[in-house]
Amino acid sequence: MKNTFWTQRRFIGIALILGCVLFLSGTPLPVTDSKGTFIYGLPPQQWLGVVFTHPTLWWWASVLFLSGTLVTLLGFAQLTTLLRGAGDQAFSYLGPIALVFGAVLWVIHLAFRLSIDFWAAQVTASTGVLPVFYVPLTQWTDVLFVVYTILTFLAAAAYGGALLSTRLLPRWLGWVTIAYSLFFLGLTAAFGNAPPLLHHLLPIVMGILLLLRRYQVPAGSQRAEGSTLAPTPSAQL
Repeated sequence: MKNTFWTQRRFIGIALILGCVLFLSGTPLPVTDSKGTFIYGLPPQQWLGVVFTHPTLWWWASVLFLSGTLVTLLGFAQLTTLLRGAGDQAFSYLGPIALVFGAVLWVIHLAFRLSIDFWAAQVTASTGVLPVFYVPLTQWTDVLFVVYTILTFLAAAAYGGALLSTRLLPRWLGWVTIAYSLFFLGLTAAFGNAPPLLHHLLPIVMGILLLLRRYQVPAGSQRAEGSTLAPTPSAQL
């Protein structure tokens, strides 16, 4: 029963859902100023004031974003192998390349929050003046964030194309994924920004569908998938 339950599809579904839940858990944390305004969108000096006042909340928010990104990336890596095994030879190669490059930029952005932000917040609190290099560095990380956003939406569109070519999941999900990605890619081009939580809504849908019985492969194929994740008797010995 263990071998038949832990199929590759169920593993992917759980990874996608867990990664999204971790990421979305960091979004509503009350990292706000004295007026109740969320930190996102505040000017640099007020931003650092909030970080100095709520260092623990800021740390947890950043760590949850980082953890969710890595777990979701693991789920998409396994989904890529499944799509290639189902016959897709184009989109499933483009999707992970864009996704990995985007994730690297996002991790750099988060590393900046977990290091430079705390240092700059302490300096600003003690001197009342922003560090000289802080604003130029934030402008650089903002560019990284925009590139990450573009790459991640392009990766989602590629995965939508892969879903259409393989029909691993319902055909409507492929079309919705492509339309969703292109729509928010256009908004990013128009406004120069998009909330990162938008990247984690469709993966939850994919994960839920992969867990449903109706989208499981036949019993023989399930055993084949399960054997890739469960140790063989010889390996156990």
